[in-house]
Amino acid sequence: MLKKIKKIILYSALFFIILSSWRNSIKQMVILTEAKKENSVLKKELDKTKKENKILEKKIKYASSSAFIKAEVRDKFGLGNKDDYWLILPDIDCSELQPKVYIDKKTTNWQKWWRLFKCGKIDC
Repeated sequence: MLKKIKKIILYSALFFIILSSWRNSIKQMVILTEAKKENSVLKKELDKTKKENKILEKKIKYASSSAFIKAEVRDKFGLGNKDDYWLILPDIDCSELQPKVYIDKKTTNWQKWWRLFKCGKIDC
């Protein structure tokens, strides 16, 4: 009887050890797959930030170039080189270019329609 109890205790302990190691293995696999997913997301973000960094480096390089500085001086301050010619144009009054519209407030709408059907024009 004592041998049977020892066997049962031994087998149950062995069963719990195997069950525990199996459970831990499954947990580790789940954690590993989650870590792989997070790693791939972080790699994508890293690639994106590297591309943005390259673009910003190009912009910084262009902004510090002499061509950009000359263009900004010319555009913002109106300064140029010795060989530049500046053309000053007169201000144009655009009101002369707009068509003149005559609005007749005395004539009612039905009278305007009558003139349109009668003469073919509103102002006859």
